[in-house]
Amino acid sequence: MALYYVLAAARTALPTTGDFHQWPCEVALSFESVERPVGVAEGVGHGLAAAFLTAADALNPEWAPHFADANAEWLVPFLQRMAFGELVPAQEVLRIYRATHGSSEPETYLHVEGRRIRRLLG
Repeated sequence: MALYYVLAAARTALPTTGDFHQWPCEVALSFESVERPVGVAEGVGHGLAAAFLTAADALNPEWAPHFADANAEWLVPFLQRMAFGELVPAQEVLRIYRATHGSSEPETYLHVEGRRIRRLLG
């Protein structure tokens, strides 16, 4: 069981529906010693897709559009450090998150046996 912080998320309008339907895209990180510390998700309902990745896999260019869509490019330097085996302190990343998003805390969830359990931090 690991705690993940949703550090980047965005919604875009679907091309055929204007602003009526929004397509969410997010990137989350766990700062615990887990094999797959990067959570990615996008879509809604039956179109929802999610995965948990190693930091090295998340740096693969095929994931660059997802990171761009979620406004998560600022996380890449931390992923590079994680890919080299460094345990990045959560507070270091959260300090930047708070500076960008005001004093709000990111949404969090627990990843338990392939299931996400959403909850708010605090």
